[in-house]
Amino acid sequence: MSKIIMNWPDYIGHQVKTGVFDEASPYPENDPRVWQKFLSLVKSESPDEPDAAISVLADRYGFFLDAIDGDRDGANVAGSTSLIDICLGVDYASFSADLPRIHEEASEVFLTDTFSFKGGYGAGGEKLPGLAWLNSPVADITTSFDAYLETLTTERRKKFRRSVADFEKTSLRFDLSDRGLSAQDLDFVRGNLQRKWGADADYAFRQTLWAHAVQTIRPQQVLIMRVMDGDKLVFIQTMIVKGQWVYCQSIAKDEDNVFNGLAAFTDFQCIKALCGKDGYAIFDASCRCSLDDPESIGIAKRATVNKNCLKPVLAIGTVPAEIAAMLETGHIHGKEA
Repeated sequence: MSKIIMNWPDYIGHQVKTGVFDEASPYPENDPRVWQKFLSLVKSESPDEPDAAISVLADRYGFFLDAIDGDRDGANVAGSTSLIDICLGVDYASFSADLPRIHEEASEVFLTDTFSFKGGYGAGGEKLPGLAWLNSPVADITTSFDAYLETLTTERRKKFRRSVADFEKTSLRFDLSDRGLSAQDLDFVRGNLQRKWGADADYAFRQTLWAHAVQTIRPQQVLIMRVMDGDKLVFIQTMIVKGQWVYCQSIAKDEDNVFNGLAAFTDFQCIKALCGKDGYAIFDASCRCSLDDPESIGIAKRATVNKNCLKPVLAIGTVPAEIAAMLETGHIHGKEA
C-alpha cells in the first residue's frame, strides 16, 4: 500500500478512526478537539493559507511540508511545526515495527523535528534506519529548589547567582499560574513578535496559538509564567504539561525593554515554583528540536539543565551530507547536560 495524501480535516478524521487521535489521550496533540481549535485559530490569523497536503504512511503517520516552514530541507511530522516534541500516538515498539513500511512508502525527503512516543522517547540511541538522536537535556525538578541548584554544574550555579544579583535590582515580579491567555496577552505576544520578526512573526506566534488551543480544550495542561514590571507585562512564557513533564512551549518579550538574560532567569523562576511539587518531575526548556539547529541555539536554554535526555528525529531520503554522515555513523548530535 502506498501513501495517501490528505488535508487537515480528512487527516484528523482518519487518525480518529485509527485510534491515534483520541479525546481521552493524555497528550493534547493526540486530541482531535485541540487540533480543530488550533486550526480555527490559524485560519483566523492567516485566512489565505493553502490547505495542507499530508502524506499518511503505514496507515497512521502523517508528514508534510508546512507552508509556514519554507526553509526546511524535508517533510516534518504533520503539525509539529508549532509545538514541542509531538507524540506520534503509538509506543516506541510499534513505531520500530512500522519503520520499514514508512521507508517503503516514503517518496520524498523527511527531516523532522524531535518527537516522542506514548510513554516517552523510546530506546535512546538505538540505531534504526533513518532514525537519528539528539542530546536535548532537561531539568530534574523532583527535589527542593535548593537541592536542585546543587545538581547544576559550577558554571550554571554561577550564572544563576549572577542573574539573581542582576534582577534583584529591578522591580520585576514572576507569576506562574494556570490562568489562561487573555486577549490582552495574545495582543502582547502578537505585537512584540511582529516587531522582532516582521513578516516571519506568524511562525513564532503559532507556538503561542498552540498553547491557546490546548488551554481552551484542556486548561489543566497549560501553565503561564507572566513577568511584570510594576503593572506592565514584559515577558510571557507558555508551558504544556504532559504527565509529569512541563514543556516550555513559547516565549515573547517586550521589545521596547532590554532585560539581558531574562529568558534563562524566567526558566529558573518556573523551576523554583514547580520544584518538589507532586505531579511534576521534569522541566523541559526545549534545548534542541532539530538536526538543523545550530549549537548556539541551546546556550540560554541549557542554563537550567541537569539531566541527559535523548530525543529522536527521522531523516529519510537525500538529506544534507552532514546529516547523512550522522546517520551512517550513529553519532548523537549535540552536547550532554
